[in-house]
Amino acid sequence: MYEKALELGAKPVAPKRTRDLLSHIEHKDKITLLVALSNMGEEYVKGYEIAFTVIGRVGSETSAEDTKRISMDGLKNPDYMRRNVQRLIEQRDRVWRALNELGSRRTPKYHRFPAHEDRDS
Repeated sequence: MYEKALELGAKPVAPKRTRDLLSHIEHKDKITLLVALSNMGEEYVKGYEIAFTVIGRVGSETSAEDTKRISMDGLKNPDYMRRNVQRLIEQRDRVWRALNELGSRRTPKYHRFPAHEDRDS
């Protein structure tokens, strides 16, 4: 189907979308992307000075099933998950501190963060 769409004049959108996204990342030194081989990610992140690790395997022809499988492979990567969970916790704590500094009071029913005591630091 992909080839047929190209024959009919369709243009791939993933390369431009990926370049747009990568160009807006400010702290490139603080992240590592998990990408699939070749045109499923690897060739798009080269040249953006962002660390990346290639995961999964694909053939010369790729499909939506490849995308799903490789995405699940990424979620099974314990180091990737550990780093990202830690970053989420750090971001949550940063948001709590900023809200405290602004004098905002939150109650557990209005947010999705786990309930815990207010933090003053």
